[in-house]
Amino acid sequence: MSETRFQLSLEVSAQQRADILHFIEFKGWNANELLVMEEELQGSSASAENECQSGRDEFPMIRHQPNHSECPHCLCSPCITDDSNKQLWWPEQALQPSRLNSSNRKSVYRRFWGMLSNCGAWADPRYIAKKREVRHGDGTWHIREIMPNCVVTKCRQWYPNIEKAQYMGHKWE
Repeated sequence: MSETRFQLSLEVSAQQRADILHFIEFKGWNANELLVMEEELQGSSASAENECQSGRDEFPMIRHQPNHSECPHCLCSPCITDDSNKQLWWPEQALQPSRLNSSNRKSVYRRFWGMLSNCGAWADPRYIAKKREVRHGDGTWHIREIMPNCVVTKCRQWYPNIEKAQYMGHKWE
């Protein structure tokens, strides 16, 4: 009969780590697996940091995956709208054109905003430069982010307007 095993991940100080390892040794538990897992976690966090162009490990999503070309709009590879980044909230197929699709797109834009925020796209120096260009020289820094064209296009494909209704566009346009 095998015992159910659980994986536990903690972020601790050096002193806390030493105390935990001492406790495990005191109890006579097997600490070899714990030490291997720690080394694997350190290796995976280092590789994730290398894959994120911003160089920060504060972004929970990996923005740049090997063997993918970078999207010129969202600055992610693969593109944030690529099927490899598919989320549970993505529709299986496009809806029929409707006047109500505008509100559906708004909620999807918010979710894409979160995905782009989680991978650090809003902190990319190229995005920041693009945002500065859009200010039209008025000198103010807008809180609103510029949704990449790939996201706008994908959302309009999923939730199209009726034939005669025009899309609103970006607030700055």
